[in-house]
Amino acid sequence: MGRASCNFIKIVCFAISVFAALAVSEVEACNVPVFKYATQWWSAGTFRLMIFQDRDFTPEEDKKLQQAQDKIRRLTHPSVLEIMPIRVGDGALDGDEAGVWAGKKPLEMPWGVLVEPMESGRAQEIWEGGLDQLDALLKPSPKVAEMAGLLGKGNAAVWLVLKRGNEEKHAAMVVSLEGWLKDLESRLELPSDMLDGLDPDKASVAEQFVGELKIKFAVLSLDEKDADETVLVRTILKNIGESDEASDEPVAVPVYGRGRALVALMGKSFEKRTIESACQFLVGPCSCEIKGQNPGVDLFCPVDWDALIEEPGKPIAPPELVGPTAAPRVVQPQQPAQQSKMPAPAKRAGQTISGSRDNGLPIAGILAAVFLVGAAGLSGWAFGNLGKKNKRRV
Repeated sequence: MGRASCNFIKIVCFAISVFAALAVSEVEACNVPVFKYATQWWSAGTFRLMIFQDRDFTPEEDKKLQQAQDKIRRLTHPSVLEIMPIRVGDGALDGDEAGVWAGKKPLEMPWGVLVEPMESGRAQEIWEGGLDQLDALLKPSPKVAEMAGLLGKGNAAVWLVLKRGNEEKHAAMVVSLEGWLKDLESRLELPSDMLDGLDPDKASVAEQFVGELKIKFAVLSLDEKDADETVLVRTILKNIGESDEASDEPVAVPVYGRGRALVALMGKSFEKRTIESACQFLVGPCSCEIKGQNPGVDLFCPVDWDALIEEPGKPIAPPELVGPTAAPRVVQPQQPAQQSKMPAPAKRAGQTISGSRDNGLPIAGILAAVFLVGAAGLSGWAFGNLGKKNKRRV
């Protein structure tokens, strides 16, 4: 065994021990399975739609923005999107807005850029276009709608399998994944005493579903070239990074809760043991009730989650951010939001998925992701600051 392998295993062992200590001593815990707690009580991620303008909006442009805002408000939780008009050209840009706008040469103005949620701690761009394209952006794609429906009906996770050009590899991954998940559905067990550790309000809701919970997984194929799924595909690819030699490798991504992607597995990291580790985490007790301290990144899902979820409960408010403050609902011209000073990150080879500020998960999320992908002794493409074996760390 080489020095790198030994060091990797040592990191995994250290991570597991520290994460266990955190789970029992520093965070609230309960026995409700992670997937159910996430679906029931975690809010969907709030994406930022920055509308850059170099002049006042025309009446027609105002109407388009109002229609977009009304469409979001019709959702049970309008927090899935925050529309932020931003004036450019007057030197007022700061923080994330300046980083997103830097180098932009839009085809028209106003110009919209969809950016990951503030709690991610980054300004990762996943879509851009003119106001005429907003209606299409705010309509859930076929795969997003199907995925959200399956999660709302109680699936512990929906495994997205992204095809990236190699049909045979993609088909083989789907067959293997479906077989492993079917086996896990019969072998894995839900936690006992699910009401333990819950506050009275959540316990009264949990009493309605504890007897009905079952372990179910679903698999959805996703094509990298599908124009209807551009935002979903781009979110996955921008977060995992790409390398030339892996460009045709399919990617398996388990999505849980209200559209939270846990980890990305491909190549040698796609193995039965890593699949089982991810599934065990999802059906195991929720050792940390705070969404931001669990592994994963949010996917943009403009859907009415409460209408889709059986026995809907009220989502808890996101934890207060430490450090960068949340952006205001509207950024007025010459009144920049007081946001993170971090510029938009550049895309680099070998980049791994990151779901929190400083280009990495909060500590509990990092450790959980290390456990999920590393416990099997493999190098995974994780939604965390893990790096990739034999690749330059970023």
